[in-house]
Amino acid sequence: MSDKNVDTIKEVKVAFIGFGNSARRLAEMLIEKESEIANKYKVKISCTAIATARHASVISKEKIDLSIALAQVKAGNSLKDLPEIEIVTDTFQAIKQSHADIIIETTLLSIQNGEPARSHIEEALRAGKHVVTANKGPLAFAADELTKLAEKQNCLLRYESTMMDGTPVFNLVRYTLPLVKINRIKGIVNSTTNFILTEMEAGRDFQTSLIEAQRRGIAEADASLDIDGWDAAAKASVLANCLMNAKITPMDVFRKGIASIKQEEILNAQKADKKIRLVMQIERNKEGVKAEVLPMEIDKDDIFYNIDAFSNILLLETDLMGTLAIIEQNPELTQTAYGLLSDLLSVINDRFTL
Repeated sequence: MSDKNVDTIKEVKVAFIGFGNSARRLAEMLIEKESEIANKYKVKISCTAIATARHASVISKEKIDLSIALAQVKAGNSLKDLPEIEIVTDTFQAIKQSHADIIIETTLLSIQNGEPARSHIEEALRAGKHVVTANKGPLAFAADELTKLAEKQNCLLRYESTMMDGTPVFNLVRYTLPLVKINRIKGIVNSTTNFILTEMEAGRDFQTSLIEAQRRGIAEADASLDIDGWDAAAKASVLANCLMNAKITPMDVFRKGIASIKQEEILNAQKADKKIRLVMQIERNKEGVKAEVLPMEIDKDDIFYNIDAFSNILLLETDLMGTLAIIEQNPELTQTAYGLLSDLLSVINDRFTL
């Protein structure tokens, strides 16, 4: 058989900066879908670095076996015990020395300034590495700067999993809505507050509903970012910056959370055939782009009325396509990880396929 008839498989190297739940689920997907990725994209994805806060940070000149790494972390063991690795002191060293083509950034959100994820992404882009992230912080505080840096370095920056657990929002606009201008965005985008308010409608008080959300793993032990509206404000900033060319931060978003909502208010809304939900609104006007997050009463004939528990919704009001609704129902960890995978494959398709 002629060599011309043999498909060439190209190796693409990735580094995990952050190895929490979504990153580990992505690692599982890369193992599960290895043959499909090779067949469709003619690439083999190899991991050359994993940086964690609890399980050490390591790099490899060859590759890290993701199956072994996942087993080590699941058992609560250090990644230092992996074969043929080198231990590094911090995330930035892992980025620099990883020899990775693509950095997968999934560290925790900082609502104050988007750090250290913002600096992770800057470091990667300056080194000529493409970036896929699930972290809202960098885009909420520095979307314009990071996008320009990526363009200057001829690198791709993708961030689908920053919104609605990877449900296509940014890719929908990027790939299917050329020349469309988005004038207004409205949504319910925080599952924790949505779940708490749904529980309160069933007669439970705020504190009991919060505890149940924490028990189910929906809410963190410190749920203040969700309850006080900071998470939704960060998402509003990302949407405004990335879809409407704004330059705002979560600090610029008018914000009111749900902590002060009483059971009586919930019951009164029900009697009037209404529901209370934490709603995010972004609007373009003559002065620029303004955003707010606050509890609102939803009428029974409103599309938002049936968005309960874990479901989210986003409305995009446009100049050429009217209003588009994006709804996700009861997302799980796999959806967030898939958002990362879809971005990773998008980068591979754009820059690495033969």
